Amino acid sequence: MKQSILKISLLAGALIFTACSKMHMGDAGSSSSSNGIIGGNDVAANDDISKTTVQIYTIQTQRDNLGHTSISGVAGCTGSILAKDIILTAAHCTTENPNYIILYFSAVPPKDMRAFLNSIPSNPLVRRVTGGKVGDNWPKLTAGKTTDWGDIALLKFRGGLPASYKTAQLLPENIALHAQQSITLAGFGITDGLKETPPTSLLKVDVDILDPNFSKSEMMLDTRNGKGPCHGDSGGPAYVSVNNQRYVAGTTSRADDKTDPKGLCIGDTVYTKVQPYAAWIENSMKILQSPKFKPVMIPQPRG
Repeated sequence: MKQSILKISLLAGALIFTACSKMHMGDAGSSSSSNGIIGGNDVAANDDISKTTVQIYTIQTQRDNLGHTSISGVAGCTGSILAKDIILTAAHCTTENPNYIILYFSAVPPKDMRAFLNSIPSNPLVRRVTGGKVGDNWPKLTAGKTTDWGDIALLKFRGGLPASYKTAQLLPENIALHAQQSITLAGFGITDGLKETPPTSLLKVDVDILDPNFSKSEMMLDTRNGKGPCHGDSGGPAYVSVNNQRYVAGTTSRADDKTDPKGLCIGDTVYTKVQPYAAWIENSMKILQSPKFKPVMIPQPRG
């Protein structure tokens, strides 16, 4: 799915929700609608999903003819907490400069984005991202590639976890996924792909796995029946339950080109599976959490 992008009019001072467009390579700066989970329900405060899911906002900038830089918009995504300083999300939710990525630990999205941005220095629920890693295939992504995008990322942040938040568990490699298996999606995306209705809280919904082996690293979910993710849910978790334990099995990537070619959140959805990336996640976390780690630019597709 695309990031949910809020365009800020710098002249009028108004916040505008822009129209949705299909995600393209390096989509951290593209236009889309401000979107949540479709057909879902509010996540209760005592639900583990509420305690492990976070809002992600990427500040977008523009430069005028005089060379002055200003904020042009804010792109919204969703992520899962893997450690006190690590978030799991989609690669297309990142941008080259990690300093432009902000985490918001709240089950309620900001109503006034301008006020939210102004509150960042003192907001106790905000954390600044200091670095990140993306899947190896992501920077190599080219137009026309339909599988194995490498649309997965880890973000390192400073400041620790706010009270009541905790880490999510990743699906172990020895637990197989099956077609028709129930899976729970969560996110802060829009709740209607046609009306572009913004969410008022974190939402979740249960759907079925359509094809657990859509590609080597991805699965296809059955989201054609009025239930599923939409713009702004990108990077959000897909949970499976095993022996009463919830595990993150995947992260929201994109709309299926065949059943939802215009990205209106009415077709099936491709999710990046975490199991094929187990070793990558482990190694990347070690790098990001190393005392020797220094923030670097996050590589993005150039096509």
